[in-house]
Amino acid sequence: LLDHYWFRIHYDLNARLARLVEYELTRENLLRSEALRRNRFFSDPLIDLLQSIPVAPSDYSGSGFDRGHLAPAADFAFSQSASDQ
Repeated sequence: LLDHYWFRIHYDLNARLARLVEYELTRENLLRSEALRRNRFFSDPLIDLLQSIPVAPSDYSGSGFDRGHLAPAADFAFSQSASDQ
């Protein structure tokens, strides 16, 4: 379990991928749109703490797969901090 401030990720260390993400989605947050979307991918620092090999941006280069999102970016547009995380 990777416990971030705005969400939690259920992470499979062997497969090196998220099984699911959970977060609270409220009507109030959906009606607010204050964050700028920044298209920047980075490895989760909590994975490093587990001494697992993190997924790097280069792992997807030329693979035909997309990194994608674990949750819709618009669900976190209510806060720049939430969106960046």
